Amino acid sequence: MSAKTPAFVLKAQQYWAERNPRERLMLQIWLSAVLLAALYFGVYSPLTSQIKRLELTVPKLETQLMAMRGSKTDVATLKPNQGQQDLRTATFAALSAKKISADVRSITPTQVELRTSLPSVNDALIVASALRGETAAKISAIQIKTEAQGVALVMMLERT
Repeated sequence: MSAKTPAFVLKAQQYWAERNPRERLMLQIWLSAVLLAALYFGVYSPLTSQIKRLELTVPKLETQLMAMRGSKTDVATLKPNQGQQDLRTATFAALSAKKISADVRSITPTQVELRTSLPSVNDALIVASALRGETAAKISAIQIKTEAQGVALVMMLERT
């Protein structure tokens, strides 16, 4: 044996050499049975159960995806109407629907400045995102400042 062989390997070889042929055969059979059981319960069984689960869920998900692709969203159906509307009017209508009071000022026919106070930064971001989608305009500038009673939102919306 080489000098680098670990001690437990030497002990295992010594143990194996001390066994008679009949004991070796029984140990090989038991080792094979344990190895097969470990492979079955550790690899094969979990994989087959996962495959069965996926066979059930994938068709449902495909059906949902096809239904989603076939239907038009509310925002997509609103955009043409909002796009035909004046930007200031569309912004004011969107804010009124949300019951938010704001100062909406037209800079140019395609640009609007909006100033409002909201309770939190999160609310300001939600309003900004909603206005961007509902008015079919992009946000060219945004400023959110923390004040004593909440946050001040100043935003420029623009259509191209």
